[in-house]
Amino acid sequence: MDYKSYNPNYDPKEWNEVFRNNILEVNEGKANDFCKAMENQEFLLHDIRMNKSDGSRFVLSVLIDFDSRLYVNGYYDILLEEYIPKNWVGIFDDPLKHVPDNVKQLFE
Repeated sequence: MDYKSYNPNYDPKEWNEVFRNNILEVNEGKANDFCKAMENQEFLLHDIRMNKSDGSRFVLSVLIDFDSRLYVNGYYDILLEEYIPKNWVGIFDDPLKHVPDNVKQLFE
């Protein structure tokens, strides 16, 4: 969410690839731009249902709630919840605990 604090030495000009459309701090004001930058990695509900039907499943690893300014990190090996914008809450937890039941059912 706040790539500047995660990697203070990162300079987008030094890279050939563009990372998140060079949005270094993702916050509620940049939600639309961030979602647009991540479109190529988006899974739709249809994709999750289709994948589940073949016996495999998606794992929800991170939850970003722009409305509540909540970041839930499910990765146990990296403290991503520490790299969030000011006025946000970051926690380490199972992201599925923080989604509505109808969404949670897609991952069970």
